[in-house]
Amino acid sequence: PGARIDCSLARVPSGANVGWYLLCGWDGSVIYDDCWKYTSGPAFVDTGGTPFNTSPRVGIALGANSGAILVHGGCLDWNNPGDTNSEQATLRYSIDGGVNWSNLATTNTGRGYHSMQLRSDGKIVLIAGRGWE
Repeated sequence: PGARIDCSLARVPSGANVGWYLLCGWDGSVIYDDCWKYTSGPAFVDTGGTPFNTSPRVGIALGANSGAILVHGGCLDWNNPGDTNSEQATLRYSIDGGVNWSNLATTNTGRGYHSMQLRSDGKIVLIAGRGWE
């Protein structure tokens, strides 16, 4: 996947999409909107999926169970808090191993650096991180 920071890693432990997933990130000049999967062998493989449909965001968080990968985007550009996209964050999911992504919800967190997990009852716990105000 290349050197990057602010990326996320999740493990799908069982099912058809088992593996480790590395998503998005930043290399100091480029904000990545990509998804890589590792199952075995020497390297991760690019799934070709774009979790944020050409609107990559930083502060991605993941939760994974046997069937889905969840991502939550934050501010589009942390160097530009006035960015009109800063107030919107999107919860997206993939059920096919990170190839295709769909919207689950849009939230007005206006924050990045999230933490998120799936509970055993299927509910999502989301903690919004750093704000821009």
